[in-house]
Amino acid sequence: MPMSPRLLRPRAAGGFNPKSISGLVGWWDPSDAATVTTVSGAVSQLNDKSGLGRNATQGTANNRPSYSGTINGKNVMTFDGTNDYLITGLGSSTLSGFATFFCVCEVDASLTDAQSANKAPIFGRDIDTSNAIGLLLYVDGATLTLNRMWRGQGYNFSGGPAVARGVPQLFAATVGSASSDRRVNGNSSTTTGATPGSNAAAGRFLHIGEDPTQLRYWKGAIAEVLVYDRTLTTDEIKKVEAYLGKRYGITVAT
Repeated sequence: MPMSPRLLRPRAAGGFNPKSISGLVGWWDPSDAATVTTVSGAVSQLNDKSGLGRNATQGTANNRPSYSGTINGKNVMTFDGTNDYLITGLGSSTLSGFATFFCVCEVDASLTDAQSANKAPIFGRDIDTSNAIGLLLYVDGATLTLNRMWRGQGYNFSGGPAVARGVPQLFAATVGSASSDRRVNGNSSTTTGATPGSNAAAGRFLHIGEDPTQLRYWKGAIAEVLVYDRTLTTDEIKKVEAYLGKRYGITVAT
């Protein structure tokens, strides 16, 4: 008797698959070597595991992140902070409703506050350059914190959870109709208030490792990146955080 296709379907580590939560529109995972194309030790293409074919690419050899370093024994990409980035096939205009972002990454330990400010591990902008979307860093007083941008709102957003340098971190951010949430290793900072409306019809693609308009480049490691095209529930967020935390040896607040 042939086996059920359901039994043959591959599952992510730990029995959880990010696809089991609806709305996954981008999933880039450099620890999965089968999805990585390298040239001379640098990443030229990182395939999208969401099934939507939104592969991340870099055609210029000098702008490719190196396929080097590990987090919890899993391969990551290392960005030089000067010109490394990948362009995903996920356009910012695709996120016409709301969104949830996840990123496992590490800020280079050598960076000062000033050098860390506004660095973006996953970011995109519409044709209107104020219409930015994604995750970035913010210096809040004397503390490096996680920030998020959504259609140009929240650029200088105080009160975010603290970000450490030189250690792996799990970033997450949600955007909804009445509130948004920024999270570092499960530590949450919720902001209430109305969220701006739809993006412009024509959009820029999300980049990994760069703010594509302001040319602010990430310095450090970037591992797994997930994007959903809706506001996940708290329970759903915690499931994804538990999955990523276990994979990369990050202790996540519960």
